[in-house]
Amino acid sequence: MKRQLMFETPTYRNLRLWSGALGLVVLSLMAIATHDLFAQAPTAVPDIQFEAKVYDFGEAQPNLTVNHTYRFKNVGQAPLKVLKVTSSCGCTATGLSKDELLPGEEGEISVALTVPSMRGATTKSVYVETNDPDEPRSVLSIKGKVVTEWVFDPSERITFGRVSSEEVQERRLKVYPHQNRALDITDVRVEAPDFDVSFDKVSDEPVWELVVKTKPSAGLGTKKGSVFLTTTSERVPEAEIGILAFVTGRIGVTPEQLVIRPRTAGSINGYLFVRSYENKPLNVTKAESTIAGAKLEMSPLSNGTIWRVMLSLEDPPERNPLSGVVTITTSDTNPRYSKFEIPVTIYPPLASQAAAIRPGVTRPSAASANVQSASQPVRIPLPPAGEQGSGTLPPLPPTSLDR
Repeated sequence: MKRQLMFETPTYRNLRLWSGALGLVVLSLMAIATHDLFAQAPTAVPDIQFEAKVYDFGEAQPNLTVNHTYRFKNVGQAPLKVLKVTSSCGCTATGLSKDELLPGEEGEISVALTVPSMRGATTKSVYVETNDPDEPRSVLSIKGKVVTEWVFDPSERITFGRVSSEEVQERRLKVYPHQNRALDITDVRVEAPDFDVSFDKVSDEPVWELVVKTKPSAGLGTKKGSVFLTTTSERVPEAEIGILAFVTGRIGVTPEQLVIRPRTAGSINGYLFVRSYENKPLNVTKAESTIAGAKLEMSPLSNGTIWRVMLSLEDPPERNPLSGVVTITTSDTNPRYSKFEIPVTIYPPLASQAAAIRPGVTRPSAASANVQSASQPVRIPLPPAGEQGSGTLPPLPPTSLDR
């Protein structure tokens, strides 16, 4: 008992407290020393630095090649590795001086830009991927303005959008040399039978005006044409101005050609839409098809201003495409709008076509292959966004159903 009390004396307790405090102080000093040690020895990393990331070539003619070299340096403390160099469409990275740079070394990336054909500002990008932890992907830009020897104001094409067949619409376009170059137009050739076209010089200066009008007698559907200008320019001896219009009447049917491409075997559906472009109710009285076994169902939509004609076929073709016509009759008294004939092509299911080319299975004949090729719908390229005018078609429901 006396021995236990001796260890619990005040002197012993004080010694125990002082030793614990001393241990905490030692641990704190070790932690501070360790932190300072690591702070004084940072990890060496590469650091890419470009002389300039943006290059402005000013003005250039379409289809010319603009070359530029981007210079960069490794300002870090570790080797810099260039992992990949890619570019956007129309711009090509043609050369890299080296793919690994020691600290302080410099490198070069060469690019070539094919100037686009559309007038106006253009910007292309080059992407450089490296092992720089702070900038693993650098973006370089090459930009400028595309100018042509000839200026077409307001655009290089005339686009009417959707126009009525019962009225005449007009578009105008001016042509003159860029920056008052000494150029002339020596001949004009018009290939636009569905339009009335005139081309005349409008002043003593080298300024010409193209006037294009729609023809009510041109019929319905997509109409296109071209005006070819022969010039004294060595770079652009002939310039083409495209013309595009979608002519509709009071009543129209979309699409102009129905193509059905089923994915699997079984019954298929395709859709045609009869609509009043005056937004007035109309009446579809009959729909017939020359395709054997096809069933047609008519139903009004949007308070009768649109009618949907659904074509159904229980057994699609197994190998060769089916072609025929759907005839739609309305109650309109004008012969132009009382009957519409729409070409229809139905292809075999994709699964059947895949089976037809497997080993041991007879392939379709050359004649059937020609039919498929001839049955492809004509696709007319649309002008870039913003050049379709105010007469663009409103959104349409789907024209066919892929199962």
